[in-house]
Amino acid sequence: MEADTGNILIDELARKKAQLLSYGLIEVPKDILSNLSVERPKSGPSSGSNLVGFEFKGRRLKLVVSRKRERFRLQRIGNEYVILDRDEVFLKVKPLDLSTHAPGQVFISLDNRCIFNCLFCRRESIVRGEEKLLGFVRRHLEKGISSLSITSGVFPSVEGHVERIERFVKGIRKDYDDISIGVEVVVGSREDIERLRSAGVDEMKINLQFPTKKLFDAICGYMEYEKIL
Repeated sequence: MEADTGNILIDELARKKAQLLSYGLIEVPKDILSNLSVERPKSGPSSGSNLVGFEFKGRRLKLVVSRKRERFRLQRIGNEYVILDRDEVFLKVKPLDLSTHAPGQVFISLDNRCIFNCLFCRRESIVRGEEKLLGFVRRHLEKGISSLSITSGVFPSVEGHVERIERFVKGIRKDYDDISIGVEVVVGSREDIERLRSAGVDEMKINLQFPTKKLFDAICGYMEYEKIL
């Protein structure tokens, strides 16, 4: 009876992806890193770290870049990239362009400053000009990106936060009325929601963050829990 080599291959790739994700880190030489797309999350478990992404056989994953000697190391051989496991070839991979949050989508944060102090979020004082951010988005839309996801720190106030997102969405909608725009936003009233919808927002995420008021108040607590509900 013939062995099902297709299933064996799928199981092997799944196992290798699980090993990489479980370890979580990858050593990347500086000369290689300079040619890769690097992501630096502002929140979540990888907040403040540099991430690189890879694709292999239809699978994708991101790993934290380490400056130390690690079990897994990225190496370039000719025009190909391979991940080594203790100096042995482990997997051939293709680096991902992380400027898009997901295939066909651009994810952008308008402002890293924030007046709140949620424990899970990393705050920075870096300020990027609005025209520069609009230019970044437009360049990707011209390449065929079909959707845009916008988030932002809350600065200098909830009202100012909503106004900036509203203005940015209108700036995109002037030239691109057929793309999908989603926002992750902190609002102060139902009127804020209507303003954003009128500006051209298709999808809106208003996060509750935690399932109980006790957790919300302890870890975030930037707004009345009941008001978000």
